[in-house]
Amino acid sequence: TEPWRVILHKAADLIEQRGHCKGALEDRHGALCMGGAVNVADTGRSGASGAIKRSEPGIEAIKRLHAFCPPFFTMYNNAPNRTAAEAVAKLRECAES
Repeated sequence: TEPWRVILHKAADLIEQRGHCKGALEDRHGALCMGGAVNVADTGRSGASGAIKRSEPGIEAIKRLHAFCPPFFTMYNNAPNRTAAEAVAKLRECAES
């Protein structure tokens, strides 16, 4: 399995475990948005408290997720009625695409 796919599956697992948030990489309860979850899966940190350095597979995961959720996955994540289950499903669908 390509490393970027593993990162996306791990990000989905993280949202299932920690919860889903909107409008922030990570909320004060530790819930993650899709991007924050990808960051944690890749680097161990969400990026909410400062810059992170993504790996090449992490960069590829972000690129693939943007392409899979046009125009930007952040807009998909932050849609008013978006649920955690939908965010998790989209991460997994992208990983399998």
